[in-house]
Amino acid sequence: MGYERLQEINDPSQSLDRARENWQKMGQSEKWIQQRMMGQETRNKLTDYWKSSGVEQPQDFAFLTNVIHQEWSGLSVQKHKSLKGLQNQNLRDHMTEAELLFTALAELSSRQIAESMQAVGVDENAQAGKQGGNIAKNARQELENKTGKSVITGENFFATIYKRRRKLNTDRFSFINKGWIYTNLSLNICKNLQKIDRLSPLNRLCCHRILIAKLPPRLINYNCDRIG
Repeated sequence: MGYERLQEINDPSQSLDRARENWQKMGQSEKWIQQRMMGQETRNKLTDYWKSSGVEQPQDFAFLTNVIHQEWSGLSVQKHKSLKGLQNQNLRDHMTEAELLFTALAELSSRQIAESMQAVGVDENAQAGKQGGNIAKNARQELENKTGKSVITGENFFATIYKRRRKLNTDRFSFINKGWIYTNLSLNICKNLQKIDRLSPLNRLCCHRILIAKLPPRLINYNCDRIG
């Protein structure tokens, strides 16, 4: 791990590649990953400005981040995490695409305002952060008025994975049910093979495949040529 960290310091792109790989392993969509990486780049440019303008302490970075987040979302970072049921997890890894987008807009606006006013230190950067966050807040509220949906949600990645797995299980159950239907149909066909002519080519193919998988070999050997 130490060697990998040194490599990432020498070549920051490796850190992004590693992050992309981790998000892919988590099951995030490519669209979400692109949004997350864009937001991270925006975040890095903001923190680089803070460093260059005299912000040094970790708690000051956390304070400024919270100022921006509170302004655009109406929630502190901690309350947003609580809403999503998170504890030590990274909030941004559990944001929706919309939440990521508005976070990036708030941070982009904050940096550009800070640069234009040549903000120095925590207090001046906090002022720029409030103004930048307010721009994103206005955009968020306008979108919510148009759609009738809140951008800020309690949805987190764990819930998203649960929904995907539930859908997958539902699809599997549906497939199994269809399999039983086709199996029963195939058994009826074995009793009266003249009915095969009434089936569509697709159903004939399904019957053929399920018979091969489900029926005893002696029945398959006897009937599969006629059913195909």
